[in-house]
Amino acid sequence: MRRPPGRSRPLLAALAAALAAALALPAAGAAGSAAPAPDGDRLLEDAARVNDMTPAALRRLLAEDDTAALSSSGRVFFRDRRVARPDSGATPPKASLPQSQTFLLHSFPGAQRTIYLDFDGATVTGTGWNDQGLKTSPLLGFSLDGSYSTFNAEEHALIQTVWQRVAEDYAPFAVDVTTQPPAPGAIDRAGPGDQVYGTTALVTGDREALDTICPGSTCSGVGFLDVFDETSGHAYYQPALTFTAESSDVFNITETISHEVGHNLGLDHDGNASEEYDAGNGLWAPIMGSGYAPITQWSNGDYPGADNKGDDLVDIAANGAPMRADDAGGTPATAAALTATRGVISTRTDVDVYRLGTCSGSVSVTATPTSTSPDLDIELRLLPASGPALATSNPPAGTGDGETASGMGAALTHSASGQELFAAVDGVGHGTPSTGYSDYGSLGFYDLAVTGCGYGPDPEPEPEPEPEPEVTAPDAPTIGKARPGRRGKPLTIKISWSAPADDGGAAVTAYEVSAHKVDKRGQVRQTRTAEEPSTTRKVQYLMPRGRWAFTVVAVNSAGQGAASAMSRSVRAR
Repeated sequence: MRRPPGRSRPLLAALAAALAAALALPAAGAAGSAAPAPDGDRLLEDAARVNDMTPAALRRLLAEDDTAALSSSGRVFFRDRRVARPDSGATPPKASLPQSQTFLLHSFPGAQRTIYLDFDGATVTGTGWNDQGLKTSPLLGFSLDGSYSTFNAEEHALIQTVWQRVAEDYAPFAVDVTTQPPAPGAIDRAGPGDQVYGTTALVTGDREALDTICPGSTCSGVGFLDVFDETSGHAYYQPALTFTAESSDVFNITETISHEVGHNLGLDHDGNASEEYDAGNGLWAPIMGSGYAPITQWSNGDYPGADNKGDDLVDIAANGAPMRADDAGGTPATAAALTATRGVISTRTDVDVYRLGTCSGSVSVTATPTSTSPDLDIELRLLPASGPALATSNPPAGTGDGETASGMGAALTHSASGQELFAAVDGVGHGTPSTGYSDYGSLGFYDLAVTGCGYGPDPEPEPEPEPEPEVTAPDAPTIGKARPGRRGKPLTIKISWSAPADDGGAAVTAYEVSAHKVDKRGQVRQTRTAEEPSTTRKVQYLMPRGRWAFTVVAVNSAGQGAASAMSRSVRAR
C-alpha cells in the first residue's frame, strides 16, 4: 500500500481490452497516440491503480513507448525489441569453472532475494503469459546445437559467462543470482510478511513462444513492470522471458536478462529524444537502453539527452532488492582486515579500505574486476595511516575486444620501509558522460592481491560486551477509531493507534498498517499494507471506494509483533 495511490484489484480481461481500445492500443501490443474514448479516463484510472502509477504517467508510457503493452489483467509489460548487433570479433566465452558447477552457481548465497537463471526449459501455467496465449506445454530451454536435453562444452561456457555478467549487474544488491533451481518459496511471495522471494529469468529457444507473445515482430525478451515484490498473485507475473530463437550470443542473452529483470524491479527504458532505447556512446550504454557496448551500467540519466532521470539504484532497492551491506570502512581508521580478497563496490560513494599490516621492500597491490564485461572501473590507492596517497593507479578505460573493456582494473607498486599501509578501492568514471561515463554505475565485484605486506596484526579486540537482554517482538498496538475523511474528493480515511504496552526490549522501528476491504458480511476481500515511521500514531490514506477496516503491527529488531484488533469498518469519504 502506498500513499497515494494504492494498489487495486486486477482488472478483468475485458476491462483491460476496453482500456487498450480507448487508448487506441491493442491490449497485447503496439502503442498509439489517439485520445481516450469517452469512458477512457475511468478505465485509465483503474489501470493506473493496478500499476501504482498516475493516469497521466500510464497514458504517457503507453503512448510514447511502443514496446509497452497492457496484459489481460491490466498490468504493464514490455516486449523489448531485438536490435541487430555487429560482430564484435570477441573470442567465444570460455568456462571458468568445471562443468559440474554450471548449475550450482550463486552470487550471494543466503540472500533473501533471488534471481534464478533458468536455462533448461520450464512449464509455464497460470500466468499472465498464458493469458496472452502462451502454451501450457513445456517450453524449450537454451541450446546452441539444437539438442535441448543435454548441454555441450560450448553451452556450459556460455551459461557460466551469462551468470557471471548478470551477477555483476546485480552485485550492488543483496540478491542471489543463481543457476541452481531454488525451492518454490524462494521465488514466490505469499504476502507482505514474506521476505524471501525473487524472480525467474527463463532463457528459451522456443520459437512458438516467441511468435505467440511477440506476434509479427522480433523481440529479445518480455517482462512485467514492477512485480518483483508483488504481494498478491506474485506467481502470475512470472517468469521474465529471454528469447534465443533469433539471437543466442552471450551479450544478447545477458543484456536481455538484466533488462527484463530490471523491468520486474520497476525500471522504465533509458532513451533519448529520438529513441526509446539509448544506444550509448560506443564505450558505454545503459542497461535499460539497448547499446552494444563493452561497458553497460545502471543509470541515473546523466548521459546527454536522457529522457529518463530516474535513479536506477534507488528504484531497484525500493522495489524489492535492497542494497548490499558495505564490505569495509572508507578510511584507514575504519579499514577492514584483509582476510578475504573478494569485495564489492555497491554505491558511487563506497570506498573499500583494507589494512595491509606492516609492509617492507617492494609492495605490489592489484585490484582486478570481474573477468568478463565488468561494470566496475577501479581506482586503486596505497595509503599511509594518515596523509595523502603514496601511490595511485587508474588506467584509462578503452573498448578492449568489444565485449570486455580494457583499463578497468588497477595495479601499483611502492617501495616501503616497515610502515603500516592501507589499500583503497574505489569505483570511478571515465571522461565525461558524452564520451565515457560517470562513477554512478561503476559498481561490481573485485579481487585484491597484495605482496610485500603482513596483513596484520589485527588491532587489540574490544572487550566483550555484557550480554544484552533477550529481545522479543513487540506487543500489539492499540487500534483507534477509523474515521472517514472530509467530504469531497479525494476519498480518504483517517486511522490512529497507540504504541504497544511492551516493546519487547527494543525500540519500535516502524509500524505496518494494513487496510482490509470488507464486504457486507465483514469478510476481507482485499488487503494492502504500508509502512509508517516509528513516531507516527495517526495517518490519513487515499483509498478507493468501499468499506475498509484497519490493523496495525509494530516492528522492532526482533521482527513483527502481533497485529492489533481490527478497527471498525468505514467508507472512504
